[in-house]
Amino acid sequence: MEPDRNNLDRRGVARCDFLLAAALAFVILTSMAMWLYPGSSDHNHFTHGYSFTVNFFSDLGATRTYAHHLNVASAVLFMIALAVVGLAIVAFSFNATAISRVRGKNRFVAGSARLCGIVSGAAFIGIAATPDNVNDSLHILFVQIAFGFLLLLVVFLLALQLGVGWPAFYLVPNFIYLAILAAYVALLFFGPNLDTLHGLEIQAIGQKIIVYASILNVSIQAYGVRRFLIRDSAAA
Repeated sequence: MEPDRNNLDRRGVARCDFLLAAALAFVILTSMAMWLYPGSSDHNHFTHGYSFTVNFFSDLGATRTYAHHLNVASAVLFMIALAVVGLAIVAFSFNATAISRVRGKNRFVAGSARLCGIVSGAAFIGIAATPDNVNDSLHILFVQIAFGFLLLLVVFLLALQLGVGWPAFYLVPNFIYLAILAAYVALLFFGPNLDTLHGLEIQAIGQKIIVYASILNVSIQAYGVRRFLIRDSAAA
């Protein structure tokens, strides 16, 4: 027996709402974590508070700061924020299959998008569970997997959107995000290193740009899929 279309759409809308809420929670919780961060950076162990230009997001999740001060409150907020986003990405990825099922097209692309979303979301949870001061190499590996598969998720989602005639309002942010992500990857591999304050600032700011761009784009896409499912359910 085929699953009820309305039930599928309701679950899909709930997944979109979860991702939208997780994105908002990430911004709020990490902002609180920045406010609670005791201070110090890789370049200067004697700074006070969180610096937007020299501290990385990963500094928020460290159990201790560079000055070896406990960082419990900030770390807990960061871990919760990132874990919730990871869970929301995993859940949202199943909507790619729902869209494909609705249109009857591009099922392979939709399945690939779902797989990439699951891997990316799981890796974000891994980042949350692995502070960089505890296991830096594993933390970095999770970061690479999370953003690498998030890139693939966006590519497959974009291919799916193009295949079913998605509005340009949602296609353009995906193209822009891919360009920003490509620029960030180039910055990671070819940009200034962290040995100088100038290099640290560029890398830290670049990281924040890609993180907030990711949050903004997944929110736009979640909103678009939400509208798509509601409209399709009404037309059924």
